[in-house]
Amino acid sequence: MQNLCVLTGRNAYAVREEKERWIRTFRGKYGDENLSRVDGGATTVRALQDEVSAAPFIAAKRLVIVEGFPDMTKEDVTLLTRALHPDAVLLIVDAHPDRRLAAVKELLNRATVKEFHPIAGRELVRWMDRRLAEAGGSIDAPARALLLERVGEDQELLAGELAKLVLFASGRVIGVSDVDVLVSERSEQAWWHLTELIAAGRTREALTYCRGMMERGESPHALWNTLLWIVASLAETAAAVADGKTSVERIAAGTGMKPGTVRTLLPLARTMDPAKVRALVGRFVRADRELKTGGYRATGSETQEIAALVDEGILAFSL
Repeated sequence: MQNLCVLTGRNAYAVREEKERWIRTFRGKYGDENLSRVDGGATTVRALQDEVSAAPFIAAKRLVIVEGFPDMTKEDVTLLTRALHPDAVLLIVDAHPDRRLAAVKELLNRATVKEFHPIAGRELVRWMDRRLAEAGGSIDAPARALLLERVGEDQELLAGELAKLVLFASGRVIGVSDVDVLVSERSEQAWWHLTELIAAGRTREALTYCRGMMERGESPHALWNTLLWIVASLAETAAAVADGKTSVERIAAGTGMKPGTVRTLLPLARTMDPAKVRALVGRFVRADRELKTGGYRATGSETQEIAALVDEGILAFSL
């Protein structure tokens, strides 16, 4: 179907960039009033059918963007495609759909699918240079090599680091010393980005990013320990907020945490009541106890259960 499209693939950065390109292009032609965005994890099949069956408002086209594959059956897919208005376009965006599900298979079979794979080598170098040129910057070869060594080939991380480096260099060619000053080691940087996603409530992005880390060889055990650190730091920050401390500096001084950690977690801590914090901590404590006493099968060669536990842990922050 030409008006049913899917953006997917392990390159979550490229998937998001393509989605934003769709939005910019569509807005320019048909306006915001004909653009609708739906959370696939929160919608119902009936609500989605109603959404896609609506005609455009004084325009030739209407675009419905669904973030994440909805929970539906293979039969629901048939009903959805029948309900799709001929002048509406349904765009489903999901970097890591569960392709084992019959509904997902059916949607992929019916849709025009654009799949994005991670880029590397010369293609990645060209992308980095193009990204820098668009921002008015450039980088020399040794600095580029050091940046890739520290950050890896994840475009999401690289885009953030390149933006920082351009500002820091202020028109100079970015050199090794610039990268050395600004860019953290790869694992630390990746874990920090995961923390930022969780703290910002961007749960779906955090899940996608975490799965990408595991695909690139990150240990699920290390990720679980990172989640334990996040929840412990969040609990300390929330307790400080409950005691009336409002500034990053006061909380950092009272807890011994780094100001950057407090600054990242503070917005989330302010929205959580003490009961929710206690429930979150209790959930992680029980899971970690089970993990350490054999309740989960989590050996070096059998990581499926701890990987699922990591997913559940990320979701717990948004419950």
